[in-house]
Amino acid sequence: MAGGWMLGIASLTGLAATLAVVVGLLIRVSSLSADREFRAMARPANLDDFPLVTIVVPARNEEHNIGSCLESLLALDYPRFEILVVDDHSTDRTAEIVRETIGGRALTKDMRLILCDDDPGGREAAWICGKSHALWRGAQEAKGAWILFVDADTRQKPDTLWRALALARRHDLGALSLTGVSVIPGIWGEVLEAVVYPAIFLAISWRRVNDPDDPAAWMNGQFVLYERAAYFSVDGHHAVSGFASDDTALAIHSKKRHVRLLFLPVTSAYESRDYAGLKETFRGWVRRLAVGGARLRLPRRSYAIEAGALFAVGVWPVLALAAGLMGSFGGRPILGVSFSAWALTQLGIVILVQGISRAMMQKPAWPAVLAPLGAALGIGVVVMGYRVRFVKRSIEYRGRAVAVNDEVD
Repeated sequence: MAGGWMLGIASLTGLAATLAVVVGLLIRVSSLSADREFRAMARPANLDDFPLVTIVVPARNEEHNIGSCLESLLALDYPRFEILVVDDHSTDRTAEIVRETIGGRALTKDMRLILCDDDPGGREAAWICGKSHALWRGAQEAKGAWILFVDADTRQKPDTLWRALALARRHDLGALSLTGVSVIPGIWGEVLEAVVYPAIFLAISWRRVNDPDDPAAWMNGQFVLYERAAYFSVDGHHAVSGFASDDTALAIHSKKRHVRLLFLPVTSAYESRDYAGLKETFRGWVRRLAVGGARLRLPRRSYAIEAGALFAVGVWPVLALAAGLMGSFGGRPILGVSFSAWALTQLGIVILVQGISRAMMQKPAWPAVLAPLGAALGIGVVVMGYRVRFVKRSIEYRGRAVAVNDEVD
């Protein structure tokens, strides 16, 4: 009898946790007025008064992405921009593809290839001469009044640039960063990301991130639009060249120096192909959770809370339903409802919320039924993220050993 009541209490607790997560997500989404403003903008009748924008694309072994990235940039609905591709010691056909794109068509926009030909001189120095160094090199060559940093694995939508710049100018911003829609080959990588991203979205206070008086800061390096004078006033990526997570480090560094930043966490301004399958997705989110947690100074307990929430919301209802169906207590009423019915209700809510979340991210809804397995994988990401940050204190990224630390000047 006591065991049945214990399971009943656990089941009700799991359902309460699920409802709390749903309410929390609804509150967070409803508070994102800047995201709604970005999506609702009407195209100006005349873009001629918009300034020249320099688009800097760092590329390291991106032969499978760089061509499509450049095609999407060349198709932007914007009158004045230049594209600078900075090749960061690629060993594949990245530079060759850029040259073919430049020479194989009559371009109406200026596009140049810059080679990072510095001698790295060791693994630690190689990181310092890595992505942050490439971004800094590109910025130094920029002619535009604004600089847009985009990753080579993104495909921008035609209206993204004018929307972003219009929003930045309307709110007198020094920098603006956006999220996009991640496209991952294979179902399991998508299932993991579809669970982990809403968990991170709920865990981080975007109100604090966008509060100029709060030290919390966040950027997504896939899309960072920075006003040129403001960028160089804080020494840009040169100031954070020793940090693995250049985007979040730059956000914290800039905010400390009173640059007005805005981050929009729920947009579909572009597509990204940053991971190829489950293995890369798992490693990528471990790195993000370890390095991002360090930048935001998340305490150790945050990882335990995140893992516990994923278990209570995503894994527990499946275990409870299985136990109820196989055990003699499955039909035992708890507050007038059977134990199995409580578990089934919770599982249904989890799948429904996942379906809605996937629809918001412009992904097929049917993999939502795999959400419990995604939650189990997510727990693994949290555990490994904790281990990388607090035990190993370093991580391998693109063939470079990177230290994980909490300090950003």
